[in-house]
Amino acid sequence: MLFVLLIFKFLLTVLSYATSAPGGIFLPMLAIGALLGDVVYNMLTAISPLPGYKANFIVLGMVGYFTSVVRAPITGIVLITEMVGSFNHILELSVVAFSSYFTAELMREEPIYESLLKRMLVKNAKPKKHEESPEHDYHFDEKTLIEIPVNTGSELDGVMIKDFPWSKGCLVVLVKRGSAEIIPNGKLILQGGDILTVLTSKKQSGENKMYLISKATSQKPLDKVSE
Repeated sequence: MLFVLLIFKFLLTVLSYATSAPGGIFLPMLAIGALLGDVVYNMLTAISPLPGYKANFIVLGMVGYFTSVVRAPITGIVLITEMVGSFNHILELSVVAFSSYFTAELMREEPIYESLLKRMLVKNAKPKKHEESPEHDYHFDEKTLIEIPVNTGSELDGVMIKDFPWSKGCLVVLVKRGSAEIIPNGKLILQGGDILTVLTSKKQSGENKMYLISKATSQKPLDKVSE
């Protein structure tokens, strides 16, 4: 039954994300990781009883799956430790997180946000005749994260993400709004006071950061404000 739930949850996550409906992949990742941990626990219990360790395997499954998908072991350890509310499992969480990280690296699997950036670049770029494809140009390029604070009344204030002319190679992966952290989609409306975390090509990070800061700090034209 756990295998059925695991496959069902994975397929539903893929389908729901593909619809571009409001939501994200963060909580589904943790749910899939918890199911994987429970599956491993039951498999080991069939060989030798492990009474009282089910919750441990569920927690370790969450941090392992999160780290392998997002490729952020420290974030995974801190996040799951905060959810558990105890430092008793910090050593086990660290071992599983870094094991998952290095396993994913050895298998040459791309982190999820880099995959999303690459897909966006391939989709939006229009190469000229005789030019190499965008996929080739960006496949080996390093990525970096930049943070952009949005000022009230700026060109980014009150704008839907999909309607803003983002510079080439930028992907908004997180929006901090007060104490809340929002994993955005194209329909999210930005507000003054938001802090955007943007994934971009390392080669273009300086140029992209200057462009976005100018848009996040410059005031809207009077005709747009009046509208």
